[in-house]
Amino acid sequence: MQNDYSAFTSERVFRNEMRIVIPFLQQGLSKEEIRSHIVEQNLFHMRSQRAITKTLAMVQRRIACLDETLQQMFLHGSRNDSLAILLYAFLTVYRLPREFFLEVVYYNWKHRKKNRVTFGDILTFFEQKAEQSPVVSGWSTETKRKLRQIMLNLLIECGLLEKEGNEWRVMPLAISESLRTYVSQHSTYQVLLTYVLYQ
Repeated sequence: MQNDYSAFTSERVFRNEMRIVIPFLQQGLSKEEIRSHIVEQNLFHMRSQRAITKTLAMVQRRIACLDETLQQMFLHGSRNDSLAILLYAFLTVYRLPREFFLEVVYYNWKHRKKNRVTFGDILTFFEQKAEQSPVVSGWSTETKRKLRQIMLNLLIECGLLEKEGNEWRVMPLAISESLRTYVSQHSTYQVLLTYVLYQ
């Protein structure tokens, strides 16, 4: 789990890319072998080798957060289970989105009984982080805008937020009983239940 703040302006959901890489890992291929396969066949459908290599590194960081069972559930489980695991991996890798989810989305929903996130909530969050961290305070307005957009888009694509006018409605993500049971029994992954607003 990342403990420092880092910009992630090149990040996207990368759901399809994870579906491509995980089977290679499960076949026992090395990182170099996987990279060669993806570059030679352009499996990511990108224009440059540099973009492929950069994307592969980001995807592998996320997959490293998942054990073999969660990887299998990501590949073969329900759409919602796949999205929940995708969200877990992203929030594990990046501190800022993790804190945004816990301190704004989850806090509003769980403690304030408020199923809305406002633009004001988001601005306040970034202002507080800038006061707490010289790294965040050094980010440009454009960088913050991009990061805000990436965080919101990911939560929307994972089904946790829905845009309604100038606000975002918070919605729990229904996952399967098998995924709930598995993560409940493994302390490392129990926070996934918080991320889907189950607890």
